[in-house]
Formats: sequence, C-alpha cells, structure tokens
Amino acid sequence: MPDLSPHTSQRAAWLTRMMRSVPAWTGAILDHNERASPATKIDLSGIAIGNGIVNGTVQDNSFAEFAAKQGLIPPDAHPASDTAARMLADKTLGYSPNFYDYRLKSIDCCGCTSYNYSAWSHWFTKPAVTEALNVCGNAGDAAFAGCSGGCVDLPSFDRDDGFDYSNALSRALQQGIKLTFYYGKQDTACNYVGGYRVATESLQWAGAAAFKEAPLEPLLIGAETLGVFLAPFCTTKTRNACQDRLRTNKHIGKVEQRKPFVSAGGVETGSYKKLGLLHWVEVCENGLF
Repeated sequence: MPDLSPHTSQRAAWLTRMMRSVPAWTGAILDHNERASPATKIDLSGIAIGNGIVNGTVQDNSFAEFAAKQGLIPPDAHPASDTAARMLADKTLGYSPNFYDYRLKSIDCCGCTSYNYSAWSHWFTKPAVTEALNVCGNAGDAAFAGCSGGCVDLPSFDRDDGFDYSNALSRALQQGIKLTFYYGKQDTACNYVGGYRVATESLQWAGAAAFKEAPLEPLLIGAETLGVFLAPFCTTKTRNACQDRLRTNKHIGKVEQRKPFVSAGGVETGSYKKLGLLHWVEVCENGLF
C-alpha cells in the first residue's frame, strides 16, 4: 500500500450496504498494518455494516425465519426452503414485494431491480457526465446503458471464495476496533435475522459471550425512542411492528427479549444492543438507514 502521507498516519472507516467488501478491506488493512512502519500504518477507527452479507454459511437460509418473525407468512407455516418461503410470502402479501422493502410492490421493467433505476443509470451515460468523469469510450455501458440499471452481471465472481470474512471482523474487535451492524427490518435481500446470527454466532472476541447474552435496550435519538440496541454490538430490530404498519399503519408489536424504541407518539420502531466495541441496531421504518 502506498505511503499516502509521510507526515501523518491515515484514518479510515468503511460503510457498506451489501456484500463483503468491508470485511475484505478490513482484513487487507490489518495485514498491511502488521508489515507497515509506524508512519505508514492506517488507523482504522471503526467499521459499520448496514444490511450486509458477511458470512453466507451463517446468513444463508435465514429468510424463512425472517418471514415468520415479520408476519410475511402464516405463523403455522413451515416452508422447506427460503425459495418456498418467498413464494409463500408473495401469496400472503398478495403481491411480489420489493426486494429491499417488502412494504412496496416490486417494479418489473427495463432498468428495474425492484426499484426503477433507469433514470439514475442512464444519467451516467450522458456525454457531459462521461466527459466530466473521464470515462474512456463506452466503458460504462455494461453497467449503466440499456436495461442494466447500474449492475454488471457477475454471478460467480466470489464462488468458492476461501476468505474468512467473520475472522477479519473478529481480528478487528480483538485489536480494539469498534464494529457496528445496523439493519432495516423490511429488507429481504440481506435480512436482519441472518445479520444478527453473524453478530452473535460467528465473531470470536473477548466480549462475544457477554454480547450474545446482553439484552436489547431502547435506542433514543433526540426526543424520540427509535429502536433497541445490544452492546457492545449495535443492532436495531423490530419483530412485529413492520407488518403491523403494513396492514394498519400502526406499530403495535413487541420485541422479544429486547426493549422497544418508542417515540413520543407510542410508535415502536426498533431496538439496539451495545457492549464494549460491538453495537447492533435494528429499525423498522424511520428512514434513517
């Protein structure tokens, strides 16, 4: 890694919505710091991962449990797979839900991936934009032109990947680097149930057992209670409130073994847990995450 500043150490914090880029960068920085001189070490001050896929072994096959907790499938249903659970959720809701917010109907069109990204993606193909960004020729067309919607199809780019993503985050915690997970509870692409498994089951550090057993507590932002938290890992989640909002425009659910975030109007919106270096936050629909 190049010496970006010969006078001061570099400070860095990464935030991601999906995939495993943050743990991978975390591992790369920690590896670099083990070899670097004091002047070239990167001071990684904190890590934040929002609705992210970190460990497929832990997070895969979590949708059925997620759908049951959120009331997207009947309480007595026991789908045999996540695929079956998604089909049952479609039937229960009466529509095909948006991949990133099940309260909305998924949009199917050229340039759509649950949302319509066509206007945004086509903006990147305008001559004035490509010139300003110094894009060479049609280099961006594969991602932004036509119906791509800002995506490049690489279905197998990390297949058989041997990198230990949970271990990279564990190393960070072991070195005193703060880690926060935050999950919106309507997201079905990377649901909070699988994320919570990562936070409580896959990370090896001194506070792991205590964090797993710690109760969730109300999360207060300003004058309102907006979620629950679990220390030292920050998390926000609301189990039943989102489905209640979907059907009745009211949040009335309870958070099992977690204290609710309640606003001045009595609206339950999430929960959090914080213990030492680790934070877990889960929220329903505040529009914060």
